[in-house]
Amino acid sequence: MRAAQSMALLEQEIIRIYITNAPGNGDQSATRDLLISLVKQGFKGTFEVIYALGAVAKIKNLFNLPFEFSAQSPFHALGLKAIFVSASYYIKHLHRC
Repeated sequence: MRAAQSMALLEQEIIRIYITNAPGNGDQSATRDLLISLVKQGFKGTFEVIYALGAVAKIKNLFNLPFEFSAQSPFHALGLKAIFVSASYYIKHLHRC
């Protein structure tokens, strides 16, 4: 990534990502590693992690989340400032066209 693009990304207040329930290809792990890398590079904002319902067990494990976590409040996992939101909640309450 070019320096200017990288800086623009790191200066965002929110970075929204989606985690699928893809079967065992490392997609979820790669996403987690990318978020950790962005924090190490200086990202200070919040990640909005939208997840497929089929990925709940996987993201709880990858992000070391407690059994119960709120989809509406920031949660610090692995040093990340993140809000975890189910895709159905996002579509119903947060999505703006």
